[in-house]
Amino acid sequence: MAKQSGIHQLRGKVGEHSYYRQTGIQSGLVRSINQGMSSRVKNDESFANTRLNNKEFGQAGRIARVLAQLITPKFRPMILPFSQSKMTTFILEAIKRDTTAPWGSRNVSETLSGATTLVDALNSVRKNDPDTYGVSISIVEDNLKVLVDDVLSSAKLSAIGADGYDIRVVAAAPWIGKRTNLMYGFSFARSNVYDLISMGSGDDNMVDYEFPSAPTEGFPAFRQDFFVIIIMPYRTVNNTRYTLQEHCSYFASDVPSQE
Repeated sequence: MAKQSGIHQLRGKVGEHSYYRQTGIQSGLVRSINQGMSSRVKNDESFANTRLNNKEFGQAGRIARVLAQLITPKFRPMILPFSQSKMTTFILEAIKRDTTAPWGSRNVSETLSGATTLVDALNSVRKNDPDTYGVSISIVEDNLKVLVDDVLSSAKLSAIGADGYDIRVVAAAPWIGKRTNLMYGFSFARSNVYDLISMGSGDDNMVDYEFPSAPTEGFPAFRQDFFVIIIMPYRTVNNTRYTLQEHCSYFASDVPSQE
């Protein structure tokens, strides 16, 4: 694979070459474009199945991009390298396995299982185990309750030399594009979040929760609801809090059953 050198590095297509970047590789990369093959893949009948696969792959990639936007802040040590491509693969396998739509039209399910697919995809690319912090959620009388296990919490904070942690809880409700007659095969997915709680370690909180709006009328998409909990331990030095990025974690969760 040819690599670029120098401080001025190109990105995009120039003539018969494509210039691009890849995570983990400092210099830019360049590859040649087979112009004849590109036209055949788009139009030749012998590549009809390839085009069907490309539509589903593109949809999985768009969903993965939206999921990646739900982790905010997203520190590098929290999430695996190439996380978006890993989630794309995860989602693509799920829609092929779990849905019965025609080839080229398979998508995340509009039922609760679809939300579970998104939750599992997000959780599959985290680095640190969030269970060690003892944080969990439940639904009590139509309220979201965030619970902290004091024993697990204290042990974890002691082990990493932290003084406490901040927790951000969001109601995630991304819009998932439906199959359309557009060139891409599906309408675009959109990020959709609502901040619920910012709290400290050792606190139990209960809050009314609501999810962001559903797709506007006529927009070819559906909403999937779940929660994302981001845990950010910190150490206090000279009265200033410093986030311990290497120990931050998160977990996504389906909406729990009412207790």
